[in-house]
Amino acid sequence: MERDKEEVAFKDFKSSVTIGEFEAVLSLAKSEYQQMKEVVAEKNKFLEDCVEKMMNTEKLPAKVIEQLRLGFKRRAEYDMERSLPDQIERHRPLVDFINRFESHEDKLEYLH
Repeated sequence: MERDKEEVAFKDFKSSVTIGEFEAVLSLAKSEYQQMKEVVAEKNKFLEDCVEKMMNTEKLPAKVIEQLRLGFKRRAEYDMERSLPDQIERHRPLVDFINRFESHEDKLEYLH
């Protein structure tokens, strides 16, 4: 039976999980977030490098460069989604979970 992802899993979380278990889960969540952050940064760097090289080495009109940039972006998004489907699917709930336990200044942003 499939459960609603928004359904509350624990009504009394404090009595359900030890501090050690909670810290381990939070650490895993933060580690996965960091890995996703690095992948997104690499994707963005790749796109910036492509555009910069096209602008510096080719005498292409700006419109063509923009079309190529959009094509590269779509391809990078497709490749990322194909190679990290599980991480992308759980990214938003993971960020929401981490942010429950962070101060306002330390809240994480959605990456995807």
